[in-house]
Amino acid sequence: MLYKFCNRCGKKIPQGSRCSCSPKKREYLSRDNDEGQKIYKTSRWKKLSKLVRSQYSNIDIYAYYKYNRLIQTNMVHHIIPIKEDSSLAYDIDNLIPLSNKSHREIEGRYKRSQASKEYCIKELRKMKKKWGEGR
Repeated sequence: MLYKFCNRCGKKIPQGSRCSCSPKKREYLSRDNDEGQKIYKTSRWKKLSKLVRSQYSNIDIYAYYKYNRLIQTNMVHHIIPIKEDSSLAYDIDNLIPLSNKSHREIEGRYKRSQASKEYCIKELRKMKKKWGEGR
């Protein structure tokens, strides 16, 4: 068996493996061949994402309603993930603008449990509705 030394900590590890000190790749970044990743590269998605962000004045709606904070958006989130229902990929009612921090928090809630995910989805939909009523 061939070994190499970790560039971070210097530990001897088998070739082709990751050291325990290495940060794990984020799940959504490691799915390069996933259909969802293809969607994010289309001009249709880029235009829709820009439209959604502008409709919400580039404000992270989650942080605005949950924490009463004005934070600029970095992305547009699918409330129902593409991997669960790809037909909602371009559905504007399924999209909400978020900051990276809010997105990580929401994804964590989705992974915690099915009940937590369902509650979070309801919460996000209420936030979208509230924003629409206030405009």
